[in-house]
This record gives sequence, C-alpha cells and structure tokens, in this order.
Amino acid sequence: MLKKASTGNECPINSNSISLTNSLFPTAWLFPGQIDRKIEFPLPDEKTKRRIFSIHTSRMTVADDVTLDELILAKDDLSGADIKILTDP
Repeated sequence: MLKKASTGNECPINSNSISLTNSLFPTAWLFPGQIDRKIEFPLPDEKTKRRIFSIHTSRMTVADDVTLDELILAKDDLSGADIKILTDP
C-alpha cells in the first residue's frame, strides 16, 4: 500500500511510504486521499505453497517424519511469510 504523508499539512518534499499489513487497515487510512494505491496479494494456492516450501527447505535437512504435503495442506490461509517463519532455523 502506498500511503501519502499524513501530517495534515502540505509536505515540502514529495514524501511517500509503503506499508505492509496482514490485518485490517486503521480506519483513518481508509478516508479519501489517504491511500494512493491498495495492492492486495492473494494467498498462495497449493502449487505455489509447495514451491515456497521447496525454496526455503532446499538447503535444510528435513527429518524423515516430516512431510511437506501435510504442512502444505494443513491450513488454507498460509501466506508466504507464514511459510518462511515455519522454515526458519
């Protein structure tokens, strides 16, 4: 999301900020003129989750009793960031 400077005054320089969130936006940000662009990325499908897991586990030794298929199918609402956290050493 690209957000304008929200000081209430004119900014002397061209100032923008990029904000990322996986939760609801603060209501003040939803007023007209506050957000230039709202870009949403959908949650990954099964094929994409499999690819993300393979990228993050490619240099890891995974125990024999761990199956990535179970992790992939465990939750529908896993984001790429969630998968990254699951695979962090």
